[in-house]
Amino acid sequence: MASGKAVAAGALRTVPLAGELTASLINRAADRYGLAAAHVLRLWTCRNSPTRHDGGGLRADAEVVLNEAGRRVLAELCGVEPQVLARALPAFTVQDAEISTGREAAVAQARWRAAVAVAGPAAFGCRLCTARRTGQALRAVRYLPRWRRVCVRHGRWLLDADAVGGAAGQAGAGRADEGRGAAADRRGAGAPGSVGPGARGPLPRPA
Repeated sequence: MASGKAVAAGALRTVPLAGELTASLINRAADRYGLAAAHVLRLWTCRNSPTRHDGGGLRADAEVVLNEAGRRVLAELCGVEPQVLARALPAFTVQDAEISTGREAAVAQARWRAAVAVAGPAAFGCRLCTARRTGQALRAVRYLPRWRRVCVRHGRWLLDADAVGGAAGQAGAGRADEGRGAAADRRGAGAPGSVGPGARGPLPRPA
């Protein structure tokens, strides 16, 4: 990685989650280094701007597509082999002609796109599961069809990543269910196909 970026590439390992948005992994990698995501994004030449809500906030389902040089930079940043990223990140191998060809193809480049246009609808991941798997108390955003928008382990809905206030809603539900979810883990309560500790009925379906 080029010098002067103030990031010691690969010094800290950030492992991707299955189905995670590339933009979500970049956010988590930035947090691992104690940096703002905007700072880490300077590692790539961004050819456009991410989609924002009417209030100006960045949409959580904003996705990043990288060219070949950009993929190598992400692999180096995360300390993970490109093959691992390709298996975990649905958008990692997506080609964008605007950044994959031409005189600057050798420069690490990125283009922002809507997740649904890249690999399908996206949802906020369960914060407790993300913390358990990564050691980071952060939200992750993953490609998930709507019929999979529930965390059975912790009994919580996984809200659409494009919903205004969705992050706060999911986090609030997490705080309310955190104690109950931990208790369910300890006692192994809840029959297969149930939601929440001790639940007996079938899985409720997302609206």
